[in-house]
Amino acid sequence: MTIETHITTFTSPDQVTDYAENGTYIHGLFVEGAKFDEDGSLVESRLKELMPSAPVIHVKSVPIKPDWEASPVGYLRHDPGIYECPVYTTSFRGPTFVFLATLPTTVPSSKWVQRGVALLLQDN
Repeated sequence: MTIETHITTFTSPDQVTDYAENGTYIHGLFVEGAKFDEDGSLVESRLKELMPSAPVIHVKSVPIKPDWEASPVGYLRHDPGIYECPVYTTSFRGPTFVFLATLPTTVPSSKWVQRGVALLLQDN
């Protein structure tokens, strides 16, 4: 089993009316280096908007598929529509790594890798 994340259209936890059938909803994360559009895809952030809030995220466990590659940080899917985003507790990278989030993207995920896009559990 591994973790998979799905971005919801909810911008506030007050908008969630039911519990998740599988997994859980989380809120309060920040995006460093990008932002989410209204459809839940990663897009370029606005100038001077350093760490916008992420929408409510649905986190659930899924069985590992045979074509996924095991790595020290999680299972890599190699799907061009998904950016495998690191989640850290703070903006200090490395030992604060928590898990690998799967975020939808309409551009090649290499763009987000080069920008160092990450989800953070707290801003500084």
